[in-house]
Order: sequence, then C-alpha cells, then structure tokens
Amino acid sequence: MMEQLLQQKFTQQFIGGQWQTGASTSKIDNYDPYTGELLNTIQGASAADLDAAYVAAKEAQPLWEATPLQEKK
Repeated sequence: MMEQLLQQKFTQQFIGGQWQTGASTSKIDNYDPYTGELLNTIQGASAADLDAAYVAAKEAQPLWEATPLQEKK
C-alpha cells in the first residue's frame, strides 16, 4: 500500500475533506533522503491554496476537539 502511495503523482490537494486542484502550477519532487530516489511528485501550493486549507482546518477544529479520543484513529 505504501509503495503504491509513494508512486502516485499527486496533482491535487486534500482541503476541507475533498481533493481539489490548486491554483499553483508548480510541482515538487519528493526524494528519499537516504537513497536519493525520487519517491513521488506533488502539486505545489499557492497562497490562496494555503488560505483555503487554513480556513477548512479552523472550521473543522471544534468538531475534532469534541470528538472522543476513542473515535480518533
């Protein structure tokens, strides 16, 4: 499973519980620090993408805080 995940090219960002195409066209190569092997490529984020992620996290936080520890996995 992890190997499949690492081989994916992430062309979207997970914000607010859903995959979204970000505003940035930049790509970031993710390398294994030990071997130098390219693990995957992810989409870079713009300031607008970061703002959207911040707002989504801030809105989700009260529900997460109220969720009992046993349900957080």
